[in-house]
Amino acid sequence: MGKSNRKMNKKINRQQVKAENKELTVLQNKLTQQYEAMDYDGALETIAELMGKKCYEPEIMFKAAQIFFLQGDYERAASWVTNTLQYNSGHVDARLLLARICLLEDRTDDAMAIYDIILQRGADSLTPEQQEDIKEATDYIVRTDGQWLQENYPLVAKLVMPADNDENVMKPQVMPEAVTSPAVETDQVMTDIMQTPVSLTEKIALLNAYAGGCFVGNDYEGAAKFLQKAEELDAHDNMTLRNLAMLAKEMGQQEKALAYAGRMNGTDFVLLRQLL
Repeated sequence: MGKSNRKMNKKINRQQVKAENKELTVLQNKLTQQYEAMDYDGALETIAELMGKKCYEPEIMFKAAQIFFLQGDYERAASWVTNTLQYNSGHVDARLLLARICLLEDRTDDAMAIYDIILQRGADSLTPEQQEDIKEATDYIVRTDGQWLQENYPLVAKLVMPADNDENVMKPQVMPEAVTSPAVETDQVMTDIMQTPVSLTEKIALLNAYAGGCFVGNDYEGAAKFLQKAEELDAHDNMTLRNLAMLAKEMGQQEKALAYAGRMNGTDFVLLRQLL
């Protein structure tokens, strides 16, 4: 091959790479827009297209995990978290999401172990948002079993529990019934969520997260309150409807569970198998 031909081929290759990179950038921007617009089905199609072009960026895989989590498909969410960690083992947000999934699947020890690993580098290595994520996820455990948390996962307890809480945990104070009532606590948490200056989508996610904490603690009444509030905000949110269906099934209300599933946007075979 002549020297001029080699130069021409190199030029063509550079142009092809440039064109491919531009195409990937366009797709990544499209994915961001779809996710922010809550067009999750479209976003998953874009992710599949990016994967087909061998674009294995961890943030793209993590976006898939987030979408499946928001849709209530925790199995596939966990699978995409694993994919994310294969390409970036230090992806903190992916580990935090995995801990959330563990909590929703009643795997409290696994979730705390994940938080413990994250915190071994020190709480200062986390962003304020990441620290708040752990505090929100463990709020129910702190309120119901703080002593267990301190004894088994001291790093987590140190982050999420007040410094003066050691004595209070070991020696519970007698509080008026109106203060210690779970219903009052649930109402206060919902009020706090509704007053938090975040988007509607984030409020729905928070309500579902707290509902998950109640569900793990077998507080079905509390879980129902959080989910019903989320339903008031968006009666068509798939994550809320899926969780309502699972809660109704757990409470022995199969017809009601199937009714919630029927209102979802799209058919979820995994959910239906669990309900039938």
